[in-house]
Amino acid sequence: MFGASIGSFLNVLILRFNPEKSKKKSPKRSFCPHCKRTLTFFDLIPIFSFIILRGKCRTCHKRISIQYPIIELTAGIFFLLAIFSSAENTIDLLNPTTLITFAIICILIVLFMIDLRTFYLPDTYILLLTIAAIARYITTQSDLMRAVWGVVIGTGGLFFLWAITRGKGIGFGDVKLMIPLGIIFGVKGIITLLFIAFVVGGMVGVFLLISKKATMKTAIPFGPYLAGVAILLLIFPNIINRFFFFLGI
Repeated sequence: MFGASIGSFLNVLILRFNPEKSKKKSPKRSFCPHCKRTLTFFDLIPIFSFIILRGKCRTCHKRISIQYPIIELTAGIFFLLAIFSSAENTIDLLNPTTLITFAIICILIVLFMIDLRTFYLPDTYILLLTIAAIARYITTQSDLMRAVWGVVIGTGGLFFLWAITRGKGIGFGDVKLMIPLGIIFGVKGIITLLFIAFVVGGMVGVFLLISKKATMKTAIPFGPYLAGVAILLLIFPNIINRFFFFLGI
């Protein structure tokens, strides 16, 4: 329930983000996007409100986006997985590494959804992710050069791709995202992350072309693949060692 409650807040950050930076102030209270009615406490209970209301607004009875319960449930599950992946034979909810790891996952979820929706990776969230990455580096007492080379390889590789395609093959936001991810994963981790992200992204691209849902000129955001794989590696860090074992390194 704690993770799901955080997921409810993440939905607010995702849906209220506006890349056009409109001067209109966002309302302080949550409201129905259809009838604009201010939502009450009973409308905002993570997951359960959606189920009880059968996915419809209590007033106008129009459909509520399935994104709300999905993000809430996902955040709840990831919180549990973060606990088990960080703990050493014990479950300590106040473990700094656990809390920081969950914070990183939350920011990655926001970046995943915003880039998927708007093709934009906000600098604010990348900065927050960088701060969280440094905090995790301190609590885990990681090797400094491991983090430095992770940043160099991650940003250098995507910057080269951005430069040779003149920003058409990949956005500069993806390059900046490599700074916190490089700190978190180091050399081996960032290589694994990039490999999986490119493979999955390529497979999805081929599928969209075959199904005629996209053309060679269709823009496809790469940030969701980077953020998604990063979450996967945070939850299941053994994937990195298995990947390099498979390569015989």
